[in-house]
Amino acid sequence: MKNQKVYRRRGPRRNMALPLILALVLVAGVAIALVSCNVQPAPEEPAAPSGSQQEAPESSSAQEEPKVPQQSQSEETPEEEPVEESSQSQQQTHEAPVTELESDGEEIAIPASLAGADHLFPAGNGDYRLILVNKEYTMPNEISDLPLKNIGDGYRVQADMYDALVKMMDDAKAAGLPLYIVSGYRPIERSRVLYENKVQEYLNAGYSAEEAAVQAGMWIAPPGTSEHSTGLAVDLISADYYTKLPDLLPEFEEFEEAKWMKEHCAEYGFILRFPKGKEDITKVVFEPWHFRYVGVEAATAIMEQGITLEEYLGVA
Repeated sequence: MKNQKVYRRRGPRRNMALPLILALVLVAGVAIALVSCNVQPAPEEPAAPSGSQQEAPESSSAQEEPKVPQQSQSEETPEEEPVEESSQSQQQTHEAPVTELESDGEEIAIPASLAGADHLFPAGNGDYRLILVNKEYTMPNEISDLPLKNIGDGYRVQADMYDALVKMMDDAKAAGLPLYIVSGYRPIERSRVLYENKVQEYLNAGYSAEEAAVQAGMWIAPPGTSEHSTGLAVDLISADYYTKLPDLLPEFEEFEEAKWMKEHCAEYGFILRFPKGKEDITKVVFEPWHFRYVGVEAATAIMEQGITLEEYLGVA
């Protein structure tokens, strides 16, 4: 009898298991449906991220220090530079009256927006190619009517030096030493961002505000003191540079491309702007990648004598 009673009690339990399972499945299905409904609205949230992404290029870098860190020890990171200039600034530049600034192939007229900035032209001959911009000779404002031409990869340079630069790069390539541009024209405001970022790096490293400003200025020109804002300066490296070095470093002088540029740059009107051993005059560290357009006559004299632009202009 005991065996029969146990058997009868187990029978009903087995019959109730199936409904219980079905009920659990039903509850799980309803829960999943509710969760799916709650998740669907999410796609509408990307509105906020899009705003931050548009602002990133300005707050970064450096990319370009950069990046360049954006940047590290260079005035701007290669990757940052093109991104840095806004489409708005480019539009304003191209709207400027370019025809008034075309030269006869020799001297370049001084932009009207620099009227009154005679201190930037110690040569006194009205030739824009000999403009002097450094920590003592600062630019009072942006050159709003500066004619620029796209040299590639988003970089631009002063229109009258464009042909000379292209010729030098073409000849270097023909010699088996292709060059890559990593910085060209840079607005004063862009210099401000790069400089302040570099100052912050030194502050974070424990430097005082005064020391941070001095050290940052050795690597990145403070706003208004960078030749890049004239459109006449360009940073050039080898095409394979970043497979050998992580950033713009003095070691580049050992590359064949750097040696070729130093030897031949004057033929195209360029000078090695910040040579080794002249830091006390230029107040800038040795930069074997930074070249400045001054015209063949001045470039030949400067490179043959091994002097700086400051010395050539008699203001050193």
